[in-house]
Amino acid sequence: MDQSHGNIEDFEKVLDIMDESKEDSTFKKVLKEELLKGLSYPKAKSNSLEKVAPEYKDFLSSNNILGLEYIKALKKINSIIVPITIKRKDSAFIDENLNKKSNITSATSLRNILNENTNLKNNEDLKLIENYVPNSTLKILEDFKCENKYFPNLKNFEKEIIYTLNRLSFKEFGNIPDVYEGLEYKIKKAALNCSSLEELVENIKSKRYTLSRINRILVSSLLGITKQDLEMSKNITPYVRILGFSKSGKELISKIVNQNPNINLVTSVKSFENSLSDSNLKRMLDIDIFSTNVYNLILKKKNTNDYNGKLLEI
Repeated sequence: MDQSHGNIEDFEKVLDIMDESKEDSTFKKVLKEELLKGLSYPKAKSNSLEKVAPEYKDFLSSNNILGLEYIKALKKINSIIVPITIKRKDSAFIDENLNKKSNITSATSLRNILNENTNLKNNEDLKLIENYVPNSTLKILEDFKCENKYFPNLKNFEKEIIYTLNRLSFKEFGNIPDVYEGLEYKIKKAALNCSSLEELVENIKSKRYTLSRINRILVSSLLGITKQDLEMSKNITPYVRILGFSKSGKELISKIVNQNPNINLVTSVKSFENSLSDSNLKRMLDIDIFSTNVYNLILKKKNTNDYNGKLLEI
């Protein structure tokens, strides 16, 4: 998880400290004070933990947050899974540049290389990362670029996003996940007065609204995901989509199906859709399919979607 916190006991202790259900929760009180300063929730949470437990300063950075959520989920369902930690080596979680001293680097740095050098000819951009990824991954990237000429990111959807934001009413804005405290008015104003994604984000972001939160809002607005969708997804057993598998993975899938006969394990989206009777699962699948169709809008090769895409055999 994080280089400086590789002990699972640290995660258990931090979860206990941050348990807001306790009536005498000091953390909850301090968190409220930090939020009143106008800080973003992640920053306020990190500051609160440092004030309540100084020995865990900077604990809520990098992958530790994800690790805490995993452990919290395991506790919630009384899982028999025993979590372990794996220390990050050589490169920090959000390092933006390739680590030239090692063949281990951050995913952020890899994405930056591909986004910044996507116009290089003869796969020169991929040659920059060949020492940092498995050969199988490199081959997938090479094939993808051969077919589509570039690697998409959120900027490729800027016209669609700005159009959507201009079309939405304030009521519809308020129903987008992560939009609270009148943020819809700020976003609407920004959308009406910008011509690029960079300009849009620049006019919205502040110390209270993180870039991650803004990006989530933009994606949710583009895909029509609502607060009701988010709440619904938390209260149902979702289906599991198989995108690809190896020989050993295929054997594992068979075991999972045999031991969990009630699980919705999807290998054919079309067949699964035709068999659905649960309206909530149908809504989730509709969003899933629509998301892929929107993504396909910017690809050169458009013959792959959730209906006819083949499972990847590794």
